[in-house]
This record gives sequence, C-alpha cells and structure tokens, in this order.
Amino acid sequence: MATNIYGIQITNNTTGTGQSSGLLIGLAANGNARMVQQGQQSISLGTNNVDVLTINSLGNIGIGTTNPTAKLHTNGTVRMENLTVATQATNARVLLIDAQGNVSQAQPTLIGDNLGNHTATQDVKLNDHWLSNDGSAQGIKISNQGDVLIYGTTANGTKTFEQNNGFEIVTRGRIPERRGISVDEDANGTPAGNVNFWIHNWQNPAAFNFMRNDAGNTKKLMVINKNGHVGINVDNPQYTLHINGNIRFEQLPQQQTITNEAVLISDAQGVIKASPATQLKDNLGNHTATQNLKLGNYWLSNDSSDKGLQIKSDGNVQVGGGITQVNIGKSYSNAPYYLSSYIGFNAQRNNQGQWTFQSDGANNGGAAIIADVSGNIRLVSVASNGGSDKSVDETSMINNTKLIITNNGRVGLGTNNPQYELDVRGTAHFCKAIVKSAGWCDFVFDNNYRLMPLYELKKYIELNKHLPEIPSAKEIEENDIDIAIMNKLLLQKIEELTLYIIKQQEEIEQLKNEKK
Repeated sequence: MATNIYGIQITNNTTGTGQSSGLLIGLAANGNARMVQQGQQSISLGTNNVDVLTINSLGNIGIGTTNPTAKLHTNGTVRMENLTVATQATNARVLLIDAQGNVSQAQPTLIGDNLGNHTATQDVKLNDHWLSNDGSAQGIKISNQGDVLIYGTTANGTKTFEQNNGFEIVTRGRIPERRGISVDEDANGTPAGNVNFWIHNWQNPAAFNFMRNDAGNTKKLMVINKNGHVGINVDNPQYTLHINGNIRFEQLPQQQTITNEAVLISDAQGVIKASPATQLKDNLGNHTATQNLKLGNYWLSNDSSDKGLQIKSDGNVQVGGGITQVNIGKSYSNAPYYLSSYIGFNAQRNNQGQWTFQSDGANNGGAAIIADVSGNIRLVSVASNGGSDKSVDETSMINNTKLIITNNGRVGLGTNNPQYELDVRGTAHFCKAIVKSAGWCDFVFDNNYRLMPLYELKKYIELNKHLPEIPSAKEIEENDIDIAIMNKLLLQKIEELTLYIIKQQEEIEQLKNEKK
C-alpha cells in the first residue's frame, strides 16, 4: 500500500496492516530517503538469495553475519583505502582487537612493543634520532649483512660510517671498523660460541674501561688497554696485571710438597715475579711471624709456650725445655770477669748475672761453656744439690770453673790462672806418660868423664845437704820439678853410683889377691 507521506509500506498478516507495521520505503518530510523495519525484527540486504548486511532491532549492523553482537560486526576481511595520513600522534588512538574479534581503542603509548614484529619500508625515527638501514642519519644502522652500528653527530659534524665515533656489532667473524663487538661464524656444523670485543692498535689511547660515577665524579674501576694490560684501580696499567690495592685469594689448593713449583715475589715497586721455590732459601729477606713457627713436630717460638727452639727478646736462644734445655746467649759483664757469651746445659743467664738451673724433681745440676772478651774459655760445672730449681750468682759460677783454656794456649785444671801449657792443681793419674828430652846421660860412661872421688862427694853432701847437680829442697819449692830433667839427673846419679860400685869391686878384688 502507498502512503502520501512516506511512499510505499509493505505489510502482511504476520506484521499486521497498521500504519506502523511492516517495511516502510519512502521519503521523509525533509526529503531524506528512508527504509525502515517498523517492527522489532531485523532488516537485511543481500545478493544471490544470501543476506549480506543485517541490522537487528538493537541497532547492531552485521556484515557477513545475521546475528551482529556489536554496533559493527563483520565476519570476513576488512579493507580501508585513502585514509588520512597522521603526521603526529597527539590525542590519537589505535584500535585493538581481542581474541573474540571485539575492537577497542587505546593510547599509542599503551601498546609498547606488543604489536609483534614490524617491517619498516623507510627509516624509523626515535624522537630526534633514527633506526635506519643505511648511514644517511645518525642513530642505529642495521646493514643488509645484519651488522649494527651506533653513532651520531660529533662537534665537527656528522661523520661517515668508517669515520664515526660510534659502536659497531658485526657477525661471521668480521672485525668492526673502529670499536665494537663481533661474533665468530659457526663452521662445519660446529658452533664457535666466541664473542669478541674490539679496539684497534692505531687508536690512541684505546682501552676497555669499567667506570663508576659518584655524583659527577667518574672513576675507572678496571681498565684493559690495547697492549693487553689489565689495571684494577689503576688508570694507566703498565703491566699485564697492574693492581693498586689489596689482593685476596680464597679456597686455594693446599700444596703438600715442593717439586717444580714457583712462588710469587714482589720488588720494591710492587712488580710481581716468579721464582722457583727450591731456590728461594732465605732470599725473601727478614720475616715477621705473629705466632710460633712449627718445624715438623717442633717449634721456633719467641716464648716458652712450646718445646723447640726459642729466640728470646734479648737475642738469646733456648733449645728444648726443663732440665734438658741448651741455651746459647750473651753473658757480657764488667770487671773482674769481662764475660762475653756462653753455651749452657740446663744453665741460663739473665742480664743481671744470675744463673738459673731447672730441676726435674730430683736433680738440678748443670754446666756451661763460658767465653770472655779476652778469648779465654771456661768449662763450668755446678753439681746438683736438690730437687728444686736454683740460682747462683756470677762469682759462684766462675768459682765452679773446672777447666780453663787461656788465650795463650794454656790449659788449667783446678785453677783460673794456669802458668803452664797444662797446669793441674790436684792429683793427675796417667796410665802412660811420654816426656820428650833433649839429650841423655850416657856421657857418664865416657873414658874422660871425671867421677867425683867419694871423699869429695862426702864433703859436698855435708856442706850442701843434697847430691851435686840435684836441686835443693828450696829450689824445688820455688821452681817446681822438671820431670824430664829430674829423670835425667836421677839416671846420671844411678850411672855414677854404678861406676862407684864397679871401682870398689875392683879394689876388693885387688886386696884379695894381695893377701894370697
């Protein structure tokens, strides 16, 4: 049916035949063309007996679907042409599609890199710098070989790829033009795995610097220069490893024996060198030990806390302890003894001249070899007199001298002042004594020897009270006896006595013959 207001109205028994029923196709009062579904059902347009576009009672438009669930619901591809090109992103929005195909808008900054991989047919501008595939602009360049170059404008203007002061990353084992990183090429199915950091010898100075910034004050923590020198806390390392500061090692393996190992030594400038451990001996100079030094099962110590070798604070040395100790030290004293040093066997002297003898609970004896500044040596022995420690003074110690060797070679037993090469003040027991004598008394038996007549001998004895040539008692008392001379004189008197007997026998025989 036709209306005078809208044009054509199409109805049926289902829609009803009222003025607001069915499909209305016509013109509005203002001249706009209208096609309206006046009921609550959808309206569709299609071809080939297939609905292509559907508008439901909610006002949703569906393309390729008869049940649109959004204002615009498409099922199939979407194509847009001749869109306006935006020159800036101010107040712009981007469209996002969820997994169900629903479209929403968002700020471009919200997206970040969530859009996935991108392909740019031109350079990508990052603020006022560029991500490019050539060297036409400063920024990041990615070449068609996969190399990456980071560079920019210097104070003298933009430089070319080969002249720039930037940073380059290259692959397949190639070398950066100036500085950068290279990755070695995998060959024959074997991954090289090498990542190389590059500087060039013609660059000066050139180094890898690990820096720290403290409120604008920069500091080089570690430096690797082009000569291969590594500096820690050193700006300009002069050696392969140059360290300014302390060095600490932990968890080092413990070496039990020394064979071909070397030790590290430092000169006065701190330069470290290797020296064979077996050749060091004591070339390390003076050592300071804060604790005792253990030599095998014994100790080198500065106190008496452990058995072994003790070096006292006064420079004296003690070996062992208790009654078995041996002491080596100074014994310097003034007059009258002028001692210098000593070796003590359970005898220890302090700087005040007191001598100490330890006890084992039953005995406290000891001995010492003492030297004086004149070169004399004394052997002193102090007998045990009890089971407790004891001390004696210097005079008592010297009075216990048993043997002395003087600086002129004399040996004294029982005397501190020997007058002869061997001076014994006491009894001497010899199993055999050999005395060298200059000449002997065989001259008594010479034909020309004058044997003193007996009457003269009698007068001499009555006058001198001793035999001729024999020392008197006074001479013996004053000058002692020379055993060699005395033996010679005694034999001479025996030989003379023999001659007297022979002569008397001759006279007796003569008298016998006269009486016959």
